[in-house]
Amino acid sequence: ANNSYALLGTGAFIQEGLKSSANWSQDYGAALRGEVPGIAVGDHTSARLFADRDIQGADSELFKTLRQATLTNSNVLEGGSKFIEKSGFVHIEGMYDFLEKIPYFDLQEGVSYRRYFLNSEGALFNDGLLGFNGTIPVEEYGAFTQASKTWLDGRVVMRASFRFDKNQNFEGRISPKIGVVFSPDKEKRHFIRLSAQSGFRNPSPQESYIALDIGDAVILGGTEDNITHYQYRVNNDLILNGSDIHEKLVSVPSVQAFLAGGGTNPALLQPLGLSFLRQEQIQTAELGYRGVIEKNLFVEVTGFYNEYKDFVTRTLGYSLEAGRVFAVYTNVETPITSYGAEVLLEYRTDDGYRIKGTYTYNQVDTDKAIEENPGFLPGFNSPPHRATLWVSNDNVYQGFGFSAGLRWSDAYVWQSPFGQGNINPYTVVDAYLSYRMPEINSIFKAGASNLFNAAYQTMYGGPEIGAQYYFSITFDEIFR
Repeated sequence: ANNSYALLGTGAFIQEGLKSSANWSQDYGAALRGEVPGIAVGDHTSARLFADRDIQGADSELFKTLRQATLTNSNVLEGGSKFIEKSGFVHIEGMYDFLEKIPYFDLQEGVSYRRYFLNSEGALFNDGLLGFNGTIPVEEYGAFTQASKTWLDGRVVMRASFRFDKNQNFEGRISPKIGVVFSPDKEKRHFIRLSAQSGFRNPSPQESYIALDIGDAVILGGTEDNITHYQYRVNNDLILNGSDIHEKLVSVPSVQAFLAGGGTNPALLQPLGLSFLRQEQIQTAELGYRGVIEKNLFVEVTGFYNEYKDFVTRTLGYSLEAGRVFAVYTNVETPITSYGAEVLLEYRTDDGYRIKGTYTYNQVDTDKAIEENPGFLPGFNSPPHRATLWVSNDNVYQGFGFSAGLRWSDAYVWQSPFGQGNINPYTVVDAYLSYRMPEINSIFKAGASNLFNAAYQTMYGGPEIGAQYYFSITFDEIFR
């Protein structure tokens, strides 16, 4: 992480040191009420200027001192915004291909091993004094076998694989996959493929072992190992263990209803009953066709269907004993489905022109999951419709060539813990001119991505993407 820091926290701590919120509010309120000579009642602008009058600027020694103090302190509860992350991992993998050693089919075997070392000195992970009190080791390993067989002079190819993976926090799982490719014609100009597989995702180290107090809430990794090693200090005399906190969490809306009713009716409190974090799972099927029609037209069509289980999410719960909100990683039990299709058409003329178009459709059904888990953010973050259209020729005249294309994306909603927002549809043009010089085995190109600088965004809160203009020389010893 080097010198990384929390931007929002840095600004807040510096501002509080320049003038406390309590003192600022007192001055602003007095001025707004007309208690300061020369400022009329309700004059917001003048009241704010009055409250800001003794705040020193960014070039002052006090500002610099406060900035240095927060950037060298990693304890957010003591005004620190320094981010510490010294984690690493070791990964080893190997594969062996039994090429030509087995006469009946092709066989591959592989193994992998990974060991994480989570080390944030208590600034991010649960490796502080009240947690693991040191580096957190996480171990996982796996193995796979894959076999394939060809029949009918290559017109039928079948491939099957089985992979076993084990993470120390989760049960071992087998991920099978089977696929078949079939060509109905002897010339093998058309292919139909069908595949089905199941898979899973181990929660990330952060989802598993984070323990970060951000003021409004404590973000807590959801593995049993993390919860049982976690402790929360209420005061010098009372330390709560993570298992009790996790087991007794109640929903935030129910706490609000309980307090609104005077705090006398505990029946209003709704236990969350969170389970420990599990692996995400997926079952998927895909059907596709690709082929060449009348020599010049290439066609590819693919459709897929996915069903997800146990999507990882973060759920808010309130601990009455700690008097705090905890944001705990857990799973969405409601199944989620996604489906889509892609079509690619490419036409090549005899004189070298290529016309290529693609269309992609993606959809996800998360309505029920969101209804049953109001805080769940699917984060699918993909437009339902996308399309491209390209025209190119590498040699229009005496080595000169070109390519020009349109990229279009439909509107969609971007979701992440950072924020949510609408991404507008966009259309951009890419193009380049090229010149081939076979005598020096080189290609010269001058072109642009987003030629007309039509700024667009692909993520909420992200930068606008503008034009990129470039010139390149490519040298290739095997130039054709």
